[in-house]
Amino acid sequence: MMMKIAVSEISALTVATGRVLVGALALILYCLIRGYKFPKRLDTWFLLLVVGLLGNGIPFFLITWSEQTIDSGMAAILMSTGPIFSLVLAQIFTTDDKFSWRKLAGMVLGFSGVSVVIGVDVFSGLGQNLIPQLATIAAAFCYVFSTVFIRKIELMKPEMLVGCSLLIASALFVPISLIIDPPSEIAQATISSLSAVIYLGIVPTALAFVIRAKLVISVGYTFFSMAGYLVPIFGVIFGALFLSESIEPQEIAALLLVLCGIATSQQRQEPHE
Repeated sequence: MMMKIAVSEISALTVATGRVLVGALALILYCLIRGYKFPKRLDTWFLLLVVGLLGNGIPFFLITWSEQTIDSGMAAILMSTGPIFSLVLAQIFTTDDKFSWRKLAGMVLGFSGVSVVIGVDVFSGLGQNLIPQLATIAAAFCYVFSTVFIRKIELMKPEMLVGCSLLIASALFVPISLIIDPPSEIAQATISSLSAVIYLGIVPTALAFVIRAKLVISVGYTFFSMAGYLVPIFGVIFGALFLSESIEPQEIAALLLVLCGIATSQQRQEPHE
């Protein structure tokens, strides 16, 4: 919803740049207040650059741009391909998060839950607006691939890790945004659009990505990506809480499917005697 409000008056590139910059400033200020130290090693800064681009800048732009032509339901379905990518990447890059049939079954249950809450009718739109749809899938891949590099960064507070990665992404995107989009666009935007950008920078960027980093470091790629299946479910819950929307029986069934999927994927396989 906030994305739609933001892009109604501000270009996709400027919205993506704005949310990255706001998130960076918020987290760096928090880290300075807490006395956290900036990293000193160049290889750490290189990894932060990769995380900033793959985990923030590029997917933010792709999603913001694609949602101008595809609806949010289709975007949610396409973003739900993330756990599939995570299963493959975890098999290649990790030693403690390998493929299992339980994880695959959990992903199928989770994807089914997302499909139920959004509605199977959304699949009829697959193939239409192909480039924006591929861009959304590319964003899902970037999100998951960035987690490979998050786990390579050692001995950093998650808040500093995310703050520095956002800061680097901002340094790259701000000049590009100023060149491509006139600054007058921001000056002419209404309070509602600017507020939407600030919200996007603080809540689903700064706060959400700190939680994301903590999950990736502590429980691995697969659980982190499976947790993404809860996003459309919570969208329904928040709609009921704040917009007085009704919760339908199929939405309760969807929540149960997603929770069963997460639980199934996290069950340990007992060793054979």
